[in-house]
Amino acid sequence: MNWSNDGEILPLKGDGQGRYRVRITGNSGVGKSTLAKKLSIALGYAPVLHMDEIFWQPGWATASTMEFNSKLQDFLRSNEGGSCIIDGNYRSEIDWGMKEMNDLTDVIWLDPPLLVYFWGLFGRTLRRLLGLEAPCSEGCPERWSEAFFSKKSIIWWCVTNHQRFREGNEGYMKKAEGGSIRWLRFSGWNFTRKRDEWLRAVRMIVKQV
Repeated sequence: MNWSNDGEILPLKGDGQGRYRVRITGNSGVGKSTLAKKLSIALGYAPVLHMDEIFWQPGWATASTMEFNSKLQDFLRSNEGGSCIIDGNYRSEIDWGMKEMNDLTDVIWLDPPLLVYFWGLFGRTLRRLLGLEAPCSEGCPERWSEAFFSKKSIIWWCVTNHQRFREGNEGYMKKAEGGSIRWLRFSGWNFTRKRDEWLRAVRMIVKQV
């Protein structure tokens, strides 16, 4: 896609006042958290909330729906005057009636083919098992018994839910058409190139503000 910083195809919609309130979605292992960190820098170190960190509690316990949404709302409210980024899915946990969620300006959907990101997910899982990379949330270490040889494995979940997740997000994206929140989807075998070109375009619009 040819991005235009002074036309209709902006890399981020924003609110027209230089504020970008972004949610990044996509299957496990596609690079949501990595993109969130890079986008944060591009937006002048905008605050980031990784939703894994408020959902998963030490020992792989889960936060209650009320607790999860309270922390999510607190983050969005505390950053309502500027740009911010949330990454993660949690479709069934998020309170979609929350005003702050409807004040988002952009949703970035990372949707590469399974083979494009599978080995990255495999490598991340291995690094976490070896203690070379932090877990998704504090106190939630990966376990050898579950990482590769169990249906609780994130790898198994990723593979078996890839198509279902894609079909679900296609529905949500279509439903959002014409609304106040713009969806942008990165897919295909040239996924990485398109994502990186987009990020460079974001940096350009921020420089112009």
